[in-house]
Amino acid sequence: MPERNRAHGTTNGDIVLPSQFFRNWRGEQALKSAECQLLVAVIADAVDCFQKHWGSEHTAGQRLFREAEHWIMEPAQRGFDDSSTGFSFEYACEMLGIDPDRVRAALRGWANARGKATRPAARAS
Repeated sequence: MPERNRAHGTTNGDIVLPSQFFRNWRGEQALKSAECQLLVAVIADAVDCFQKHWGSEHTAGQRLFREAEHWIMEPAQRGFDDSSTGFSFEYACEMLGIDPDRVRAALRGWANARGKATRPAARAS
């Protein structure tokens, strides 16, 4: 039986859902602006790309995974400005009151439960 991870609100092997991190925020306050709705959608898409393309054998899937992994897992050096995406994961999380390290830890746990401690290797072209 899978173990429950209380820190992340997930069970080892479960899919990490963005709603797990937005649950308290959404429950206490409605999405007040289009900007907040956009930030939620961007984070949700990044988490989805990370999970959907984990271990992909296709070049396009590997690229999407690497982009999502880089945006989520790499700490921003410049705060708001991230030249590759327009804004950092930390900025998006901060604006929504989400702990970015909690999201990262949950995704690492999800990946580790699949038996891969590091990201999948790129396939030779």
